[in-house]
Amino acid sequence: KDITKEIITEKELRAFIRFIIDNQTVVNLSLLFMLLSGLRVGEMSTLKFDDFISDTSFKVQRTETFYKKGDKWVYEVSDRPKTDAGIRTAFIPQQYAWIVKKLRKLNPFSEYVCSKNGKRIRSYSLRNHLYGICRKLPEFTEEKSTHKLRKTFCSILLDQGFDNNFIISVMGHTDIKTSEQYYHFDRKSDMQKQAMIDNIVEFKIV
Repeated sequence: KDITKEIITEKELRAFIRFIIDNQTVVNLSLLFMLLSGLRVGEMSTLKFDDFISDTSFKVQRTETFYKKGDKWVYEVSDRPKTDAGIRTAFIPQQYAWIVKKLRKLNPFSEYVCSKNGKRIRSYSLRNHLYGICRKLPEFTEEKSTHKLRKTFCSILLDQGFDNNFIISVMGHTDIKTSEQYYHFDRKSDMQKQAMIDNIVEFKIV
Protein backbone atom coordinates (compact mmCIF):
# COMPACT_ATOMS: atom_id res chain seq x y z
CA LYS A 1 0.00 0.00 0.00
CA ASP A 2 0.99 3.61 -0.52
CA ILE A 3 1.68 4.65 3.07
CA THR A 4 0.68 8.28 2.43
CA LYS A 5 -2.84 7.06 1.70
CA GLU A 6 -3.13 5.26 5.06
CA ILE A 7 -2.31 8.13 7.41
CA ILE A 8 -2.26 11.91 7.68
CA THR A 9 1.19 13.01 6.49
CA GLU A 10 3.18 15.68 8.36
CA LYS A 11 2.39 18.26 5.69
CA GLU A 12 -1.31 17.42 5.81
CA LEU A 13 -1.27 17.38 9.60
CA ARG A 14 0.09 20.93 9.88
CA ALA A 15 -2.48 22.23 7.40
CA PHE A 16 -5.30 20.34 9.13
CA ILE A 17 -4.48 21.70 12.60
CA ARG A 18 -4.10 25.26 11.28
CA PHE A 19 -7.46 25.01 9.54
CA ILE A 20 -9.21 23.76 12.70
CA ILE A 21 -7.68 26.47 14.88
CA ASP A 22 -8.84 29.11 12.38
CA ASN A 23 -12.31 27.55 12.12
CA GLN A 24 -13.41 26.45 15.60
CA THR A 25 -16.78 24.81 14.99
CA VAL A 26 -18.06 21.82 16.97
CA VAL A 27 -17.43 19.37 14.12
CA ASN A 28 -13.96 20.74 13.36
CA LEU A 29 -12.89 20.65 17.01
CA SER A 30 -14.31 17.12 17.36
CA LEU A 31 -12.15 15.94 14.44
CA LEU A 32 -9.06 17.51 15.99
CA PHE A 33 -9.96 15.88 19.32
CA MET A 34 -10.06 12.50 17.54
CA LEU A 35 -6.61 13.06 16.05
CA LEU A 36 -5.17 14.00 19.44
CA SER A 37 -6.75 11.09 21.35
CA GLY A 38 -7.05 8.20 18.88
CA LEU A 39 -10.80 7.92 19.41
CA ARG A 40 -12.91 5.92 16.98
CA VAL A 41 -15.55 8.00 15.22
CA GLY A 42 -18.38 6.19 17.03
CA GLU A 43 -16.67 6.90 20.37
CA MET A 44 -16.32 10.61 19.56
CA SER A 45 -19.96 10.82 18.53
CA THR A 46 -21.10 9.41 21.90
CA LEU A 47 -18.57 11.04 24.25
CA LYS A 48 -20.20 12.94 27.10
CA PHE A 49 -18.92 15.82 29.20
CA ASP A 50 -19.55 13.63 32.25
CA ASP A 51 -16.93 11.20 30.94
CA PHE A 52 -14.11 13.64 31.70
CA ILE A 53 -11.90 12.94 34.67
CA SER A 54 -9.87 16.12 34.14
CA ASP A 55 -9.44 18.73 31.41
CA THR A 56 -7.32 16.28 29.42
CA SER A 57 -8.34 12.76 30.49
CA PHE A 58 -11.63 10.94 30.04
CA LYS A 59 -13.33 7.55 30.05
CA VAL A 60 -14.25 5.85 26.78
CA GLN A 61 -17.23 3.69 27.65
CA ARG A 62 -19.74 3.77 24.80
CA THR A 63 -19.94 3.83 21.01
CA GLU A 64 -22.43 4.38 18.22
CA THR A 65 -24.17 1.48 16.53
CA PHE A 66 -26.31 1.59 13.43
CA TYR A 67 -28.59 -0.68 11.47
CA LYS A 68 -31.08 -0.47 8.65
CA LYS A 69 -34.79 -0.44 9.45
CA GLY A 70 -36.83 -0.52 6.29
CA ASP A 71 -35.40 2.13 3.98
CA LYS A 72 -33.75 4.14 6.76
CA TRP A 73 -30.58 3.83 8.81
CA VAL A 74 -31.04 3.97 12.57
CA TYR A 75 -28.17 5.32 14.71
CA GLU A 76 -28.14 4.51 18.42
CA VAL A 77 -25.85 4.91 21.43
CA SER A 78 -24.51 1.64 22.82
CA ASP A 79 -23.57 1.87 26.51
CA ARG A 80 -20.63 -0.46 26.07
CA PRO A 81 -17.25 -0.16 24.31
CA LYS A 82 -16.79 -1.45 20.78
CA THR A 83 -14.25 -4.19 21.59
CA ASP A 84 -13.34 -6.69 24.31
CA ALA A 85 -10.69 -4.26 25.54
CA GLY A 86 -13.48 -2.71 27.61
CA ILE A 87 -13.76 0.73 29.17
CA ARG A 88 -10.52 2.69 28.92
CA THR A 89 -9.02 6.01 29.93
CA ALA A 90 -7.76 8.20 27.10
CA PHE A 91 -5.95 11.53 26.98
CA ILE A 92 -5.26 14.61 24.92
CA PRO A 93 -2.12 16.78 25.27
CA GLN A 94 -2.26 19.44 27.99
CA GLN A 95 -1.67 22.22 25.46
CA TYR A 96 -4.98 21.29 23.83
CA ALA A 97 -7.08 21.40 26.99
CA TRP A 98 -8.71 24.52 25.57
CA ILE A 99 -10.58 22.35 23.04
CA VAL A 100 -12.81 20.80 25.72
CA LYS A 101 -13.55 24.22 27.23
CA LYS A 102 -14.40 25.58 23.79
CA LEU A 103 -16.70 22.63 23.03
CA ARG A 104 -18.46 23.18 26.36
CA LYS A 105 -18.90 26.85 25.51
CA LEU A 106 -20.38 25.91 22.13
CA ASN A 107 -22.63 23.29 23.79
CA PRO A 108 -23.55 24.76 27.20
CA PHE A 109 -26.67 22.61 27.68
CA SER A 110 -25.79 19.38 25.85
CA GLU A 111 -24.66 16.16 27.53
CA TYR A 112 -22.74 15.12 24.41
CA VAL A 113 -19.43 16.75 23.53
CA CYS A 114 -20.11 16.41 19.82
CA SER A 115 -23.53 17.99 19.36
CA LYS A 116 -25.24 20.87 17.61
CA ASN A 117 -28.45 22.61 18.62
CA GLY A 118 -28.92 20.02 21.36
CA LYS A 119 -28.67 17.05 18.99
CA ARG A 120 -25.85 14.51 18.97
CA ILE A 121 -23.80 14.63 15.76
CA ARG A 122 -23.74 11.23 14.07
CA SER A 123 -20.56 9.49 13.00
CA TYR A 124 -21.35 9.77 9.29
CA SER A 125 -21.51 13.56 9.63
CA LEU A 126 -18.01 13.61 11.11
CA ARG A 127 -16.71 11.41 8.28
CA ASN A 128 -18.30 13.52 5.58
CA HIS A 129 -17.06 16.74 7.14
CA LEU A 130 -13.48 15.45 7.17
CA TYR A 131 -13.79 14.55 3.49
CA GLY A 132 -14.87 18.13 2.85
CA ILE A 133 -11.85 19.55 4.71
CA CYS A 134 -9.53 17.34 2.66
CA ARG A 135 -11.07 18.62 -0.57
CA LYS A 136 -10.69 22.20 0.63
CA LEU A 137 -7.03 22.08 1.68
CA PRO A 138 -4.45 21.93 -1.16
CA GLU A 139 -2.01 19.98 1.04
CA PHE A 140 -4.30 16.95 0.80
CA THR A 141 -4.01 15.00 -2.45
CA GLU A 142 -7.05 12.88 -1.61
CA GLU A 143 -9.83 12.48 0.94
CA LYS A 144 -8.83 10.90 4.26
CA SER A 145 -11.21 9.00 6.54
CA THR A 146 -11.69 9.47 10.28
CA HIS A 147 -10.10 6.05 10.77
CA LYS A 148 -6.89 7.46 9.30
CA LEU A 149 -6.83 10.05 12.07
CA ARG A 150 -6.73 7.10 14.49
CA LYS A 151 -4.01 5.34 12.48
CA THR A 152 -1.95 8.52 12.53
CA PHE A 153 -2.29 8.83 16.31
CA CYS A 154 -1.19 5.24 16.85
CA SER A 155 1.74 5.58 14.41
CA ILE A 156 2.98 8.64 16.31
CA LEU A 157 2.83 6.79 19.65
CA LEU A 158 4.74 3.82 18.24
CA ASP A 159 7.33 6.08 16.58
CA GLN A 160 7.84 7.92 19.87
CA GLY A 161 8.64 4.63 21.62
CA PHE A 162 5.73 4.56 24.05
CA ASP A 163 5.35 1.45 26.18
CA ASN A 164 3.29 -1.29 24.49
CA ASN A 165 0.88 -1.57 27.42
CA PHE A 166 0.25 2.16 27.31
CA ILE A 167 -0.44 2.06 23.57
CA ILE A 168 -2.96 -0.76 23.69
CA SER A 169 -4.67 0.80 26.72
CA VAL A 170 -5.30 4.18 25.06
CA MET A 171 -6.09 2.63 21.66
CA GLY A 172 -8.59 0.15 23.08
CA HIS A 173 -6.74 -2.82 21.60
CA THR A 174 -6.30 -6.20 23.29
CA ASP A 175 -2.92 -6.98 21.68
CA ILE A 176 0.03 -4.83 20.57
CA LYS A 177 0.13 -6.92 17.37
CA THR A 178 -3.07 -5.19 16.27
CA SER A 179 -1.47 -1.78 16.82
CA GLU A 180 1.72 -2.77 15.02
CA GLN A 181 0.20 -4.60 12.08
CA TYR A 182 -2.79 -2.44 11.21
CA TYR A 183 -2.04 0.99 12.68
CA HIS A 184 1.70 1.56 12.34
CA PHE A 185 2.80 3.40 9.22
CA ASP A 186 6.09 5.16 8.56
CA ARG A 187 5.40 8.91 8.48
CA LYS A 188 9.01 10.02 7.91
CA SER A 189 9.85 11.86 4.70
CA ASP A 190 12.74 10.76 2.45
CA MET A 191 14.73 13.75 3.74
CA GLN A 192 14.24 12.63 7.36
CA LYS A 193 15.23 9.06 6.49
CA GLN A 194 18.37 10.33 4.74
CA ALA A 195 19.30 12.37 7.82
CA MET A 196 18.86 9.30 10.05
CA ILE A 197 21.11 7.22 7.78
CA ASP A 198 23.68 10.04 7.70
CA ASN A 199 23.77 10.13 11.53
CA ILE A 200 24.49 6.46 12.15
CA VAL A 201 27.53 6.55 14.46
CA GLU A 202 28.98 3.24 13.21
CA PHE A 203 29.30 4.64 9.68
CA LYS A 204 31.16 7.81 10.77
CA ILE A 205 34.61 6.29 10.45
CA VAL A 206 35.78 8.38 7.52
